[in-house]
Amino acid sequence: MASRPDARGRCRKCGYSSNLAALEFHHASGRKSFQLDMRSVANRSWNTALAEALKCELLCSNCHAETHRPDLAVESLTSSPLS
Repeated sequence: MASRPDARGRCRKCGYSSNLAALEFHHASGRKSFQLDMRSVANRSWNTALAEALKCELLCSNCHAETHRPDLAVESLTSSPLS
């Protein structure tokens, strides 16, 4: 089932909504047909771009990075026996 981006323009995880430039589309399902950036979207029809966006969830830059790289969480790095 497609995960619909939050129409209110806020991060789905933390609720951040101060600056739209800090919000990113995360392909939660892993079924990415193309990147959702201005260049890609400008060369596609509205319906095609919307269909791709509906596969995503809206995350702020921080939550998006944490989603893709949980292995770099400070807690996990500082609790290693080498610390």
